[in-house]
Amino acid sequence: MVAEGCDGAKRYALLLATEDSDYVKKMYGGYFKVFEEAFREEGQQWDLFRVVNGEFPEFERLQDYEGFVVSGSPHDAHGDQIWVRKLCFLLQALDAMHKKVLGICFGHQVLPLFLFLNLGDVDDFLLIASSAIVLA
Repeated sequence: MVAEGCDGAKRYALLLATEDSDYVKKMYGGYFKVFEEAFREEGQQWDLFRVVNGEFPEFERLQDYEGFVVSGSPHDAHGDQIWVRKLCFLLQALDAMHKKVLGICFGHQVLPLFLFLNLGDVDDFLLIASSAIVLA
């Protein structure tokens, strides 16, 4: 099933893991606008969830989304903050639903953590990822 908004647009969600800095607000209108400008294509609808403030998409609405982007953050991806742990559980659910997820910086670091939630201490694991970049 392709996730579509009320107007038939594919829906994507930004899971924002940082606060908007004064500079980014002044220059770009906030990080959401930065991400929208970078990723949004015609016919897409993007929604913002400030996960750093505990704002998460409703579980019942996850199927409405084609994909998710987890932003960067100054916070520790290996930290024990409630919102980070909740984000890991959300990522676990998205993986089970075979949803597309892009992690940037912090988001890239937190993506593999949900695999280790039931294994206890993740400090014993070395997490490495590589990505191919195609320049257009």
